[in-house]
Amino acid sequence: MDEIDFEAALKGITEQIAAFDEDDLEDIGLPQAVPLIGATVLTYEEAGVLTLNRGLVVRLPNGDVFQVTIVQAARGEGSANGVTL
Repeated sequence: MDEIDFEAALKGITEQIAAFDEDDLEDIGLPQAVPLIGATVLTYEEAGVLTLNRGLVVRLPNGDVFQVTIVQAARGEGSANGVTL
């Protein structure tokens, strides 16, 4: 997995949580994620963030905005690049 794949996976998970309702989140044991209901999730590229990093911009319905930067710190054995730190 690289930063691009991880970004796509994290965006997908966050978008799924944003589509849930409170009962859904309580049913799966994530009541603390309720503020994410209705959130908008964009990659840095989609949001026009001027950086070479990968990441997400998460806009909550109440107006809060979070930027989550993704940096791969090490590559495991069998990783596509094969470089291990």
